[in-house]
Amino acid sequence: MTDATNKTPWTPGPWTVELLLDTMPRIVTARDASIVCRLSKENLESRESNARLIAAAPELYAALDALEQAPENMLNVANARAALAKARGEQVP
Repeated sequence: MTDATNKTPWTPGPWTVELLLDTMPRIVTARDASIVCRLSKENLESRESNARLIAAAPELYAALDALEQAPENMLNVANARAALAKARGEQVP
């Protein structure tokens, strides 16, 4: 559902990864802690990486959209780098 502040049809970000000891990782929203998705128990080796990539999706979309609109703006480049760092699980500058 799209609302006045979110011009996209998906759940607004930011999204974060919750790693729980006895269950699979899940992606939650910072806005209301609702669950966006849960990862399957299969492929244990890559599910945390997959969770980070999914959680970074709103920032990745926003950064790419901004770069498309104004590629010369260095703030847009910095935001894209920060979104990529989040997806990789690196410290966000």
